[in-house]
Amino acid sequence: VLHTGVSQLLDFDLVDPSNGDPGVCGGSVTIYLEVFMPEPTIFVVGCGHVGKAVVDLAHWLGFRVVATDDREELADPGALPNADVVAGGPISGILEVAPMTANTDVVVVTRNVQVDLEILPVLLAAGPRSIGVMGSKRRWATTRDSLVESGVSADQLDQVNAPIGIELNAETPAEIALSVMSEIVRDRRSGPPEPQTWALAVVRWAREAGLMLFGDRCVVIRGGGDLATGAALRLVRAGFPVIVTELDHPMTVRTTVSFSTAVSAGRVTVEGVTARRTVVADIRSVLEGGDVPVLVSPSLPDIEPSASVVVDARMAKRNIDTAMDDAPLVVALGPGFTAGSDCDVVIETARGHRLGRVIWTGAAEPNTGTPGLVGGKGAARVLRSPAAGMATWQVAIGDVVIENQPLGTIGTRDVVAPFDGLVRGLIAESTEVPVNTKIGDIDPRVDPLACEQVSDKSLAIGGGVLEAVMTWLNRSS
Repeated sequence: VLHTGVSQLLDFDLVDPSNGDPGVCGGSVTIYLEVFMPEPTIFVVGCGHVGKAVVDLAHWLGFRVVATDDREELADPGALPNADVVAGGPISGILEVAPMTANTDVVVVTRNVQVDLEILPVLLAAGPRSIGVMGSKRRWATTRDSLVESGVSADQLDQVNAPIGIELNAETPAEIALSVMSEIVRDRRSGPPEPQTWALAVVRWAREAGLMLFGDRCVVIRGGGDLATGAALRLVRAGFPVIVTELDHPMTVRTTVSFSTAVSAGRVTVEGVTARRTVVADIRSVLEGGDVPVLVSPSLPDIEPSASVVVDARMAKRNIDTAMDDAPLVVALGPGFTAGSDCDVVIETARGHRLGRVIWTGAAEPNTGTPGLVGGKGAARVLRSPAAGMATWQVAIGDVVIENQPLGTIGTRDVVAPFDGLVRGLIAESTEVPVNTKIGDIDPRVDPLACEQVSDKSLAIGGGVLEAVMTWLNRSS
């Protein structure tokens, strides 16, 4: 009765206490239980424009309203006439004036992460009905990780609804307040609230299915080429959910061992792991199927589950748009990045004894413009477009070719084999390429497995990515 808040008539037999009867005098009794719940309260933390709008709407809906802000000048009763209690200062002192009950919903609309870090442990300990936090998914991911690091349990944080509010494409403070209060009213009418983040549902499913050891640590890899795929394979096998983002026309050469191939083919399987092209709304179903979702998204998408880790594996040899606030941990491959400046960690991609090493301070070796040696061949093994135009091929990946054999054309210009070897990579048929673009790869070792498995270089770099992620998790815990 207390759980539902609904008064009820209950019937009891008075015969056998061993069966749970409340008496032994015989017969039966009907008892009316009338519920007197604590007054429903909205506890608003943050008295800025959005906080004031939430106060006004909650009052209009009939809630008792408590409004508070650590900035005492904003906790002004004159500016918040619809609040029943207005108090400024530390949250612990405010709870002495306006204690919470099991019928209190907390709405946190503060100005930054630091304030949330200070107040959330206190709010969780106060035992309200629910706690909702406004802000982006990335902001909450940062806040959550910091709280876990400080000792707050993940189970406690699973009870926080972040970001709060149903999706209305809200922009103004009044619209955001409507989104927030709509969710609270909906949850009150449908029973005790469950955390609203889709990510938590995926985590629970993964743990129950025993498929993801680190199911609550989603990794978004930007780029789906062969090096990115090596990192994805390492992470998936270690138990991380991985999402890959790519361009709508990838310039991948090693297409048989790259998840980017899913963009044009719909799906691709590399070493037993399948990647599927999908859209944001279908990420969950792809992950539930045990596959890797591939999204066409040149920019970092706003997705759920929000990324705990972002890996820039686009191999542009420069930083296009990656920033340290993209995720709690940002990893970048190769030259063009500086650990501690535009990312948290860099992975060395240059062949040699440093390949795959994890760099927490500084940069990788600069780009030399000269491919590393494979089977004694360096720059000669890489095919480059002799002109701008469309790629048309007469051979396929896996074919063995001889020196000067015609391989295809770029526009009207011929492309020939530079030496005897195996066609290890070709850019996709009909791709439009600029002049001097990498379009293929000939392997002098003539090993058919080179077309079916990611390279030793990819695995070394992937191992570096996995080491970086595990080191970060170890430090966090």
